Amino acid sequence: LNYVFIKIFGYYAAGYTTLVCYMLYAIMHYVFMIKITKKEHGLSEVYNKKILLGLSTIITVFGLILLFTYKYPLIRYSIVVVCFSVIVCYRKRIKLLVKELVSIKKHSSD
Repeated sequence: LNYVFIKIFGYYAAGYTTLVCYMLYAIMHYVFMIKITKKEHGLSEVYNKKILLGLSTIITVFGLILLFTYKYPLIRYSIVVVCFSVIVCYRKRIKLLVKELVSIKKHSSD
């Protein structure tokens, strides 16, 4: 992909093609993990898909917001401070979510 798109779009293409490849890699890794856990352990779900999708969406949106505010450092760092403050305020809920994810994983490996 880099070979093709760097010639067309320049070096920014390297970052975007790498991102696309990592996203495909993560999706395929998840698909194969599901197949193997079904085959080897008879498990249909290792992780809660809603929580996993929600976390992925939040991280993606946050990354895109920071990307589009790259030229405005005051706005960018203000967003980071607000997000950090929200994380601190909701840390108990976040801990419960993490415990739920870990318990699902531990429970499935028994």
